[in-house]
Amino acid sequence: MTDMTLRRPRRPASIAATLALGFAALLAGPGSDAVAADGQPREASMKDLEAIVDDARLVSFGESSHFLQGMHSFAARAFRHLAEEKGFRVFVFESAWGVEDALREFFASDRAELTQDEGFFLNAFNSPETVALLRWIREFNRRHPDDPIRVAGYQPEQPVTDFQALWAFAGQSKRFRASGLQEKAAPCKASSEAFRTNLDFFRSLFEPRRQGKPTYTPEERASCLEALEEIDHFLKRNRRELIRRTSPGAFEEARLHVLSLRTFIDTIMRAGDALAPGSQLTPEQELELSRDSYTAIDATRFEIFQTLKRTRYAGKKMFLWMHNWHAAMHSEDVESIGRGGIPKGTISFGTRLARAYGDELVTIGSIVGCPGCESPGREDSFGPRLARHFGDGSALIDLRGRDQALVEQLGLRGPGGIYQQLHQSYLLVDDLGRQFDAIYYLSASKRVGEP
Repeated sequence: MTDMTLRRPRRPASIAATLALGFAALLAGPGSDAVAADGQPREASMKDLEAIVDDARLVSFGESSHFLQGMHSFAARAFRHLAEEKGFRVFVFESAWGVEDALREFFASDRAELTQDEGFFLNAFNSPETVALLRWIREFNRRHPDDPIRVAGYQPEQPVTDFQALWAFAGQSKRFRASGLQEKAAPCKASSEAFRTNLDFFRSLFEPRRQGKPTYTPEERASCLEALEEIDHFLKRNRRELIRRTSPGAFEEARLHVLSLRTFIDTIMRAGDALAPGSQLTPEQELELSRDSYTAIDATRFEIFQTLKRTRYAGKKMFLWMHNWHAAMHSEDVESIGRGGIPKGTISFGTRLARAYGDELVTIGSIVGCPGCESPGREDSFGPRLARHFGDGSALIDLRGRDQALVEQLGLRGPGGIYQQLHQSYLLVDDLGRQFDAIYYLSASKRVGEP
């Protein structure tokens, strides 16, 4: 299937308009677009965002690094605008998919801050900016009770939540008490009632690694996976009874909990154990494991997203926030080098989104300058090119045609790297416009929580 069958048709400017834009950009000189009339650095325009989003029903925002304050601020500002002006009603984090249920009490309260367990469900996106957005969503929903904003996640990293939900759901069947499933699931560890929250579980789970031991022995992993197969079989065998007592959507989500646990145990924990200190893997084996793990995890993430979109968010416009690599539309062509590198050929969540939704989806990547870095980075990095033009400002750049002259001037159609400053690595791309419909550029950013 070609790009043209997947993506919204490009809207090239006329030749005259392109030439006029090109001359204007060259005459204005580098940096002039970054300063507003009052002399302050210009912020990316939400009108530009509207034009880029157009009539898309899904917007995927990729951040260059987790924990950058500027990314959190932009994601919150962009979603508020899209909610008010474009009718977007679901905010999706790259976080555990039980986030909506976990935040239910917060949205019903008047609390200003999240509990520690609620913060767990926001993953890398737990920040003052995000909590302020959640408070805004709460107030929006109180003003619009018939058209509320929802929050969602899609990560299979909530084992205690998964087991608690499974036992509650399977317990609706008259056959559950005699099934022995809870006893069989004991090797999975998270199934134990000793763990009240996911945080409790993770604190205990990683203790073996600190002692140089695996979190799961091969025997424990095999027994756990066998138990998960039996749980799934129990659900399918008692499908009609369970749906009659609950709903078809609840049945789908119950099986999703099984998939989530299977991926957590057999992919995430297996890879974590293999890459723990003292690993005997060669660099080539580590890259192969990275490719296979990321492909499997993002396949599960996409299945979780697709299921929740059917069971909870049908017909709603959605804004998704994730890392640039996960958002990339053709991740198989992207190479991540440096710490935690991801090799070419790895298929991301965003690539699956692009294949499934075509021109219903707009993908916005991000590039953040790092003027204080000791190393300026690779010579082919996009950051310095944008910094020379935009100075201390920020901007949204349409890579599909509306900003064609600027894209050509800055060489954004050619190969280059996106520096991921907090990860100390690079995403290397052959064509920025093949990966993203638009780019949000920010000259610099503090870390989350820095004054």
